[in-house]
Amino acid sequence: MSNSTIIKRIESANFKLLAIICTGILVVVITLLVSLQFHPDTEMMFPPVETVPSQPGMAVSSLTTTVTISGRQILVNGDPFTVKGVGYAPTPIGGDPETTTPHGDYFTPDYSAIYNRDLPLLRQMGANTIRIWGWKYNGNHSDFLDAAHNNGTRTIYVIVSYWLDASRDISDPTVRQAIVAEFTQMVAIHKNHPAVLMWAIGNELNAPWMFGDSDDLFSLIDEMAQAAHMEEGDEYHPVTTPLADTDLINTIANRDLEVPNLDMWSVQVYRGSSFGSLFSDYTAVSYKPLVITEYGIDAYDDENVDEYENLGMSHQATYAESLWNEIVANSEVCSGGSIMTYSDEWWKGKHGQTDSNHPSCPEADPSFHGACGYANSAHPDGYANEEWWGIMRTTNNGTDLDIMQPRSIYYVLQSSWINKIYLPIVSNNSR
Repeated sequence: MSNSTIIKRIESANFKLLAIICTGILVVVITLLVSLQFHPDTEMMFPPVETVPSQPGMAVSSLTTTVTISGRQILVNGDPFTVKGVGYAPTPIGGDPETTTPHGDYFTPDYSAIYNRDLPLLRQMGANTIRIWGWKYNGNHSDFLDAAHNNGTRTIYVIVSYWLDASRDISDPTVRQAIVAEFTQMVAIHKNHPAVLMWAIGNELNAPWMFGDSDDLFSLIDEMAQAAHMEEGDEYHPVTTPLADTDLINTIANRDLEVPNLDMWSVQVYRGSSFGSLFSDYTAVSYKPLVITEYGIDAYDDENVDEYENLGMSHQATYAESLWNEIVANSEVCSGGSIMTYSDEWWKGKHGQTDSNHPSCPEADPSFHGACGYANSAHPDGYANEEWWGIMRTTNNGTDLDIMQPRSIYYVLQSSWINKIYLPIVSNNSR
C-alpha cells in the first residue's frame, strides 16, 4: 500500500470521526433545548444577562423616550421600531385575576419577585416589548417600568393597557366621563416614563361578547385617545385599541375616519400558521400603522392528551416562526407583533366549553392544569386549550415562585429576534 493511499484513508477516517462528533453535539444541543428544566435554585439559567440595576439617586424618569408615528411606521427616538413582543400576564398558579387579589395587577412592588424573575428571561429571548392587558388605573407601577427600562440597556418597552369591562354602560354619559377620567389619570401617572411605548384601550372591545361594532364604542375610543393627547401635549405616546378578528377589515374600513385621534390599529388574529390576506386587506382600508397584539397557538395536543413537544412535535414553535416571518415580510404595513403569551395560565379553564370530549369543562380550579378550551379549526388538533398558551411552561414550586421552563418556541423566537440561540448553563443543584 502506497504512502498516499495510507494518508487518504487516515484523512477519511478523521473526517468520519469529526462528523460523528459533530452529530453527537447537535443531538445533545437539541435535547437540552427541548428538555431543559429550570428551577429557582439554578445559579445561572443563561449566560449573564446585561441587567443594569437602578443606580442610587438616579431618577429613571429623568431619561426620555420619544415615540412618534411616521406614515405606517412607529419611531422610537427617531428610529423605526419593530415590536418583538410578548403578551405578559404572569398570574401565579392558584391565582385568578378575575376573582382574587391583585386582580391581575402583578406590576407593583409587592410582586417585584415575579417581574424580576421574568424580565431577564424576556430580555435574553430578544423581546423588546411586552403587552399587558391592564392594571389598576390609578396605581403607581414605576418600579416595574424601571425594571423594564433597565436604565436604557436592552429596554423592554411596555404597551400599557386600560382594561374596559363589558359590564359598563358606555351609552351613559356619566359612565363615559368616568372612563375617560380613569384612562387620563393612568396616562398622567406614567406619561413621562421612558419604558412606555403606547397606550392601549381595552381588549377586543368590538367582539360580540364585549360591545360589538357600536357607535358608542368607537366614539368613546376617540374621546379617550383625544384626552390622552391633551394630557401629554405635543410629544404624546400613540394610542391604539386591540380589535378582535370579527368582521375585522370591514370594521376598520367603516370606523377609520371616525377615530381621527386613534393613532394606530392593533389586531388579534388567530388564523392558523398564516395570517392569510390580512396585510393586503388592511392596506386597502387604512393608512395607519398596524401592530398585531395577539397571535400564535397553544402548546397542547388535545387529541393525544399531552404537549406537542412531549410527543416529538413542535407545532407551537413552527406556527410562531411562520407567523413572525410573515410579519417581517410585511414590515411596510405591520410594525411587529406580540405573541400570545408569556406563561401558562392555569385559571382559564373556567372559560372552556363543554363537549363530548370535554364533559368536565368548564373547570374552575386555578391550581389544576386542565385541558378545557374550545374548538378551533385553525389549530393543528382542532382545539384551543386555554391554559397552555405559554412560551414558558409554568411549573408548581410549592410556596416559592413558580418555575418558568422555556418551551422550544422560546428558542425559535430568540433565533428570529436576535439571530442566535443561547444554551443554558445548568448548575449541579438544578433539577
